[in-house]
Amino acid sequence: MDGTRASYLACHECHNVGIDSGKNHEVHFVFTSDETPTDHAYTFLDFAPSTGRVSDVNIPSGPGVRVDTYLYSGCTVSPYYDSLMAKLITWGQNFEESRQRMRIALSDFYVEGVETSIPLYRTILNSKEFIKGDLSTDFLDRFKILDRLHEDLKKEASQKGDAAVAATLVHSEFLKNRIRQNKEQSIAWKTQLDRH
Repeated sequence: MDGTRASYLACHECHNVGIDSGKNHEVHFVFTSDETPTDHAYTFLDFAPSTGRVSDVNIPSGPGVRVDTYLYSGCTVSPYYDSLMAKLITWGQNFEESRQRMRIALSDFYVEGVETSIPLYRTILNSKEFIKGDLSTDFLDRFKILDRLHEDLKKEASQKGDAAVAATLVHSEFLKNRIRQNKEQSIAWKTQLDRH
């Protein structure tokens, strides 16, 4: 039994997801009830390793969330050893609470500079097949999870683009109002000088 499972054996439901940047992605969904723990391991293959400098990172935290990692801003993910960068574990009173905590933690987990499998895990956690517990070693192929991942990534890019346009418009209006106020103040100042 690994240290994580030993530490959290008393919890009702756990998710244990390894965030991996290279080949042999392993995702362990650990569901434990008081006395009969079971372990289901799935290996995701055919992902190219991503190495390099991590320029920025945000590690999630909070109740029912644990992260085992070496990541920090400025660290380097080396190509010379295991590409596992972090292990993210969530737990809760039941499966849905644990899943929601994992979903939120994955949204909060940010790694800049190297590619991660975080988007894949978000897609998996939101799939109805995962929620129903319809898991198997052919999960990715059988339910076309990678196709869903590509659709999710397209949708996310579109939403970020829309948000960027909206932010630009808001900032533009702010600047126009500020210029207008400065112009009015400038005119008022000149008018006061003319009166004296």
